Amino acid sequence: MTNGHATVALPVPGGLLAGTYTLVEDLLVGGTPILPDVLGSLTVTGSGSTGGSGSSTGGGTGSGAGGGAGAGAAGQSPLQAAIEIAIDTAAILLQGNVSGEMTLQIASQVFLNKPLPSDLLGDLLAHIPAADGLALAGIVVGIDYADNVTGSSS
Repeated sequence: MTNGHATVALPVPGGLLAGTYTLVEDLLVGGTPILPDVLGSLTVTGSGSTGGSGSSTGGGTGSGAGGGAGAGAAGQSPLQAAIEIAIDTAAILLQGNVSGEMTLQIASQVFLNKPLPSDLLGDLLAHIPAADGLALAGIVVGIDYADNVTGSSS
């Protein structure tokens, strides 16, 4: 840290839509939060499978780049389907929570290599057969994540 600013590398997933995203940043020293929940922003320019770039300002500064092409749902494993169900469930419960939605958009890009679907419920229901016995676990993880973001408990 220099003059109150920290610099970090921030990988930006390929296909992340251009725009400005709110970041919640924590400064940890030895695993202890020194400055928790500092709001920053990430501005992404460019998008698509060829990559993009971004920078963060707020509690710290950083930049990053990412790339990659999306993969289809064909041959999706039960674990991949359960992850998709968890992300869809959390996104349904966090509609209107900009920070939560942005985090899930990034999670969808990182874990599934695609943006959140526009029809969350339809996408969730379509992945239940592929999830085999993990569908319920995916729903529970999605509910738990949404509860943690909102600070409630079920």
